[in-house]
Amino acid sequence: MTKTIDPADWPDELRPVVECMNELLEVPSGRRRYDAAAIKREPCIAALDLLRGLEDGPVPLPRVVPTAQGGIELHWDGENGDVVLDFDPAKPEEFGFVVAVEAWRGAPACVPLARMLSWIDLGEEGA
Repeated sequence: MTKTIDPADWPDELRPVVECMNELLEVPSGRRRYDAAAIKREPCIAALDLLRGLEDGPVPLPRVVPTAQGGIELHWDGENGDVVLDFDPAKPEEFGFVVAVEAWRGAPACVPLARMLSWIDLGEEGA
């Protein structure tokens, strides 16, 4: 099985994310002096599955950030806060999230991702 992800298997709008993930998948372990694990393919596939399956409106493409454990995080950074989804290689079918949004206070526990992203005001970059 190849370690890279075939862009043809994913919607065209996700191609920049797939390309970024493929670049990260080529980086060996021990990157950047942190003795970090090499990025695993499974968390990348789980993140792409989530992005492809979103039904709550158009969602801007995230930044893809590697983790020291071999997973990835999807980051959306806005004027009013940030949303981070963390895909751990030990449990790629699950993800954790961090929302640092001023408007989050008092919000319901279940909020569509597109709505959360609208709260952080991604501006022109995220549009």
